[in-house]
Amino acid sequence: MLRSKAAMLFRLASKCFALTGLLISVACASAHAATVTDSCAAFENGPTSEVAAHRVYTARALDILRASMAADSTSLAQLVSPDAEFSVFRGDYSTSAKAKGPAGAIEMVADMDVVSYQTLLTPRGPIAVMPSECLWTATLLLRTHEDGRGITMRFKFVDGRLIPARGDEVEILEGKLTQTE
Repeated sequence: MLRSKAAMLFRLASKCFALTGLLISVACASAHAATVTDSCAAFENGPTSEVAAHRVYTARALDILRASMAADSTSLAQLVSPDAEFSVFRGDYSTSAKAKGPAGAIEMVADMDVVSYQTLLTPRGPIAVMPSECLWTATLLLRTHEDGRGITMRFKFVDGRLIPARGDEVEILEGKLTQTE
């Protein structure tokens, strides 16, 4: 009888320990989520859809491009980390901006000669996402004045600010599919 009481107390203590661990992990996750949502664009109200988050960061990348085209250092200082690096790989060489931060963004955009953009947003259903840290990447196809050429540029954001932008020059093949009879 003493053994069965000891075994029962052990099981009860184990369950209490497991429940305490679960409550602590939930509290820590909730505290972390609150921290992320306070500083993370697109997630101010908590979890959201991937498409909605992509729209926010695509808009932010476009704001950076437009501010860079206008040489608006004041706006860029809010959107771009002072240590952000910029590079575009063109075949076997890179045309990296020598400057970093807002000045690097202005230098990069002047070199690219961008006239339009495209991006793809893939809806994955009614699934909400919440990053464990405020980190997001937006990828845009930037079209230039040169027909059939563009730059696929990846804008990486941490805490809503651009940290690097890296791109690859691409050839764009497009056309219409028609059915022949």
